[in-house]
Amino acid sequence: FTGQTDQRRDQAGNAELEVGGDYEHAFESGDSVRALFVVNSDKRPSDAYFYSTAPNGPELVTRRQVVASTRTEKIGRGQYNWGVAPGQSVEIGAEVALNALDQKIARFDDVGGTLQPVTLFNPDANITETRMESFTSYSNRITPQLFMEGAVDTEYSRLKQRGTDVNM
Repeated sequence: FTGQTDQRRDQAGNAELEVGGDYEHAFESGDSVRALFVVNSDKRPSDAYFYSTAPNGPELVTRRQVVASTRTEKIGRGQYNWGVAPGQSVEIGAEVALNALDQKIARFDDVGGTLQPVTLFNPDANITETRMESFTSYSNRITPQLFMEGAVDTEYSRLKQRGTDVNM
C-alpha cells in the first residue's frame, strides 16, 4: 500500500431550541379560527482538524476549519374556516416566516509544517429571508363519494445576504 489516510476529527457543541404553540376556537356557527407559532434556534459550532497519515508515518495535521453558525426561524400562521352552505366551506389564511443564518468560517492549511490562515470569500455571512404566504381554498362535498376542492396560494420571499465580501 502506497498512499495516505486522511481523516477528520470534529469537536462540536451543538445547541437546539424549539418552542411552538397553537390555538383553535370553534364558533357555534361551525366556523373556526386557528393560530400557531414556532420559534427555533440551532447553534452549531465546529472545530475540525484534518489529519493525514502516510504508511508507517506519523499523523500530521493538514488543515483546521472553525465554523460558528446559528440558524433561527420564526413562523406565525393564522387561518379562518367558515361553512358557506351544508357540505361547503371556505378557508383563508396567511403565514409569515423569518429565517436567518449567521455563519463565520476560518480555515488554516498546513504550510511547511505550520497551520497558516487561508483567505476565504465572505467568511462571515449573514443571510436573512422574509417569506409571506397567503392561501384561500374552497371545498364542496358534492355527493358522499365526490369531493371537490380548489385553492389559490401566493408566496413572496425576500433574501438578503451581508458579509465582508457580499452586501445584497
